[in-house]
Amino acid sequence: MKYAIYVSKDSQVIGPFTKKELREAVHSGNLSWGDWAWHKELSEWKPIHAVIPTIHVSRNGQEIGQFDEEKEILSGLCDGTLLMDDYYWCERMPDWKNLSKLEISKWALATAAQKDALKQAGLPFDELTTKAQVSALFSAGKTGPSDPATENQKDYLRSFGITAKEGLTKGEASDLIDHAKDDPAALETRNRFQLAKYEEQRTREAEFPSYHLKQMIASAVKDLEEAKKEKREARALLTNRKNKVAAAQQKRANATDEFEQLSLDNEIKDLEDEASEAEEAFDRISVEEAKDELKYESGLRIKFWKATFPSDGRSLNMEDWEGLADYDEAITRYSQSGRQFKIPTNKQIFDVLAKLDADSPDWDRTEPERFYRTLAVLFPETKRRPVLRSSKTGCVVLLLIFAVLISVLATIAAQLAW
Repeated sequence: MKYAIYVSKDSQVIGPFTKKELREAVHSGNLSWGDWAWHKELSEWKPIHAVIPTIHVSRNGQEIGQFDEEKEILSGLCDGTLLMDDYYWCERMPDWKNLSKLEISKWALATAAQKDALKQAGLPFDELTTKAQVSALFSAGKTGPSDPATENQKDYLRSFGITAKEGLTKGEASDLIDHAKDDPAALETRNRFQLAKYEEQRTREAEFPSYHLKQMIASAVKDLEEAKKEKREARALLTNRKNKVAAAQQKRANATDEFEQLSLDNEIKDLEDEASEAEEAFDRISVEEAKDELKYESGLRIKFWKATFPSDGRSLNMEDWEGLADYDEAITRYSQSGRQFKIPTNKQIFDVLAKLDADSPDWDRTEPERFYRTLAVLFPETKRRPVLRSSKTGCVVLLLIFAVLISVLATIAAQLAW
């Protein structure tokens, strides 16, 4: 995460959130897109939808979905739920555009081999036919609305509070889903269902913070690799578009026929538009932001373990505590073991985690106390030693006892003599 995001709601500032957590909070109903958000790179508070823009998709003039990232659009094109001639829009765009205009959509297009197969089979296709549509064309007649409902359809119905009857078909399930989307009571049930799932997830995460943060790190690593790959592909596409523009411009410079010149002028304009879109797509892919996200998640896991060593607040400063608010209970619980150690360095904590992660992928969910045992083995100098009284103090105490005894004996002797 490049920065922590805070939200103003009901006259209170809550957070911090990562972008992913903020989207989850909105989707669960805890926050709305219109709530105000801020992070350190903003000069003023802005609505959440402006801080993490949403991609709106419509078909036949009706909005059919909202997406957080372009790769979700690609997923929809690949599974057939979205079409190339659907339209998309997000904040600051002057008008709606076809999904086919998104650079990422080209990965959903049918391959040359698939188009050849369609041609041989006498099936219709065009330049925007997707791989999902090819599969649908070839499977037509093999499956249909009378086939049994899928597990995904049944799960979706359950989220609306609808139990799938025995023998439910795809067509019946589809009709029930469409009806539920228009039913306020069913939508309210779904909102409660999503909120319950969200709270259940947060409870699990708070119970074993280190394990959850490790999963977030793995996700950030994957996102970074995907960002690097997308950046390479976008750079290659941009170079290809620019080369085509340069070649067309050279051809235009050598053209002498007026009709050919006019044709090339139009071609160059189209190629320049494509190059401009490719450049925009290239600029949208942020490898640095993915790196920052990985750095943040990795650092937060180390900060969590450091916070379990009681130190009168000296182990972490206020900025370090950012992101640990949900883990107070676990920190308090783990600190019973942490108080037996001096505060380890970040490097020592990193080394302990690296060894434990290599030995067992889920140790911090099954045996989190192994962290302290491993710390004691790898860095015995961090173990606190029992505090013993000094010999000087002991002698003073003995002398005081001896003096009291002498005084008592002297008093007894005086009474006997009297």
